[in-house]
Amino acid sequence: VFLHERMLGFWDPADASRVVCAVSVLPKELQSCLDKLSKDTEAMRSLNFHRQALRKQDKVEMFCQAYTIGPFEKQVLQRWPEQDAVTFMCSFRRHAQKGQPTLSMDGDHSFLVADILRDAEAVVGDADALEQVMDRHITQRLRHQKQSTMNSREAARVDEPLPSGWRRMQSGSTVFYMHESGLREDRRPVLDAALLDGWIKLERSGRPGEFIYYHMQQRKTQFNRPKEDDLLPAGWIKMTSRNEAGKFYYFHKATGLVQIGLPCHGVPEDLPPFWEKVAKSKGGGFYYFNRETRETTYNRPVSELTPGSLPPGWQEVMSSKGKKYYWNAALKKSQFEHPNPAPDGDDDDEVPLMPP
Repeated sequence: VFLHERMLGFWDPADASRVVCAVSVLPKELQSCLDKLSKDTEAMRSLNFHRQALRKQDKVEMFCQAYTIGPFEKQVLQRWPEQDAVTFMCSFRRHAQKGQPTLSMDGDHSFLVADILRDAEAVVGDADALEQVMDRHITQRLRHQKQSTMNSREAARVDEPLPSGWRRMQSGSTVFYMHESGLREDRRPVLDAALLDGWIKLERSGRPGEFIYYHMQQRKTQFNRPKEDDLLPAGWIKMTSRNEAGKFYYFHKATGLVQIGLPCHGVPEDLPPFWEKVAKSKGGGFYYFNRETRETTYNRPVSELTPGSLPPGWQEVMSSKGKKYYWNAALKKSQFEHPNPAPDGDDDDEVPLMPP
């Protein structure tokens, strides 16, 4: 009923659920087929092993060609287990990228790879330890080279002037810059007389001729040269004039306040008509400007109200019922009584909450 190699099976006539097995010599034809199959299996196993070796050698060969690595280092990698060799090559590619001219001899990375292999052979199979070896031989050496180059460049510029408040400092071989406020910078501050107040201009590391800009008070960093409206206070928006081409003004969304000069941070002040509080673009601080008279002052303007005149921020509005009342947009307050002075009003009428 079945045949398995040299084992024959027979049904037991007395018990249909029982099989009697017996050993028997196979026919010559069947034995020959089994022998050939066994040889083919061994041949296939050898072929697969050879193919794996070729694939491994191909990977190592391509790796050595890409980084110009000598035959001795190539043989070491070929002797490693395939997975460990692949892990080594992948890690090297991550750290060395397309090659490191400063760590090679005209593109030949043999000496670098030989140094790494000596340390890596002690940690074969440990991916984390291998990353540490790569970091020590490649990343840290590149960092040290970069720092040395920057220090050499800085040493040649020791007499160049710095912006006000900055000092050049050195600790060992490391050069850095300290501001009188306590801010430390590894990048060199650049003198720029036209730069807006509060901003510092810093050289970008490894990118000659490129700069970044940092605002010390707002702790804001940007790559584009600062403009006045880059630090517009919260709640303010810059708008283009519809009547005058190329003219701008600033609008405060919460209060409806409009002004020409750059607004200051904080809650808008309640000022007399035509006056606005303007932030200085240089030197910090602020001043007051009158749009009507073009007058400027550092002293806060005081409203000189005459009896019956409206205080700043108040306006006279007519309700839908034809009754006059007074509205202050900044305070979001409405009332029938005149703010200055306050005559008796009609308290029986309901005061509108918003102007029509």
